[in-house]
Amino acid sequence: MPVSLSIIRRLTFIAILVSLACAGFASPPSDAELTAQGRHWTQEFYAGKTQEMWDHMSPPLQKLVGDKAGLDAFRDKVLANGSEKSVLEEKIEPVNGAASYIRVARFERAPVLVRIAIAVDGSGTIILFSVRPTSGTPAPAPLPSEGT
Repeated sequence: MPVSLSIIRRLTFIAILVSLACAGFASPPSDAELTAQGRHWTQEFYAGKTQEMWDHMSPPLQKLVGDKAGLDAFRDKVLANGSEKSVLEEKIEPVNGAASYIRVARFERAPVLVRIAIAVDGSGTIILFSVRPTSGTPAPAPLPSEGT
């Protein structure tokens, strides 16, 4: 029994729709992948390699930042506290509904600890990026092993 042309067209149309739907829902990165990407983007940010970072930001995040010059100005503001001296904590936790790489670090001249949060989607697009003080509580004195 031959298959009609209209059935083949319908099945082809359904297959295309399923492919398009699946393409829009890439799996989120694993915790290990997110940690690696978070470390990578943190180092790129510190090193001033903000063009690549800008190119990987989602359009809504770019809109919040304004433009690459805004990202550079934010970097300058962060690094006005000196360089990162030590990482006290790294973990994955939800931020605004997205699994996010969280890094708590001590900076040379910051009176408080600094919290970096980065989230990426399954395609590697940065959907969240923030650097902020952890609180008004002073940073604890560094341990001798942290090379003060």
